[in-house]
Amino acid sequence: MATAATSRRLSTKPRSTLVCNQLYRGLETNSPSLQETQGGSAGRRVRYFTAAELVETLYRAMADNSVGKMIETLLRFDLVIVDEVGFAPLDEVGTQLLFRFVAASYERRSLGVASHFGFDQWGHFLPEQTTAASLLDRLIHHSTIVVTAGESYRMREARKKGGGAKNS
Repeated sequence: MATAATSRRLSTKPRSTLVCNQLYRGLETNSPSLQETQGGSAGRRVRYFTAAELVETLYRAMADNSVGKMIETLLRFDLVIVDEVGFAPLDEVGTQLLFRFVAASYERRSLGVASHFGFDQWGHFLPEQTTAASLLDRLIHHSTIVVTAGESYRMREARKKGGGAKNS
């Protein structure tokens, strides 16, 4: 039988959320789906990166031999959001840095990850299929996967203002 304290511990367990869509909608950090799956951000420390910004941050840390320290600093946040995964292909070093970050956060911190690529396509922007499989293995375990459909938030807003063409 679960006590109130046990229930609280279980509900605050780190979880990841992956948002995927062929028609990329981006990760709306205030979207109901992210807030519901992550329990909202009230009182939680949240850090947002695009995938390129995260990898660049880790590359800079590698230059002064402080990657481990940088990862530990980032893992002090309750939630780290990584958007636009797959927009730019990663080289082997960038992929290893991203993998190292995901592996370090595994079962320790919540991640929000957004990509317009399906999981079967991650090998297209990561140099090795085995790395893609290992990365996804850690991201998918204990996570909520949200597959979105429909038009882009930005296109919808532009249409409301009178701009943007309607998709047919």
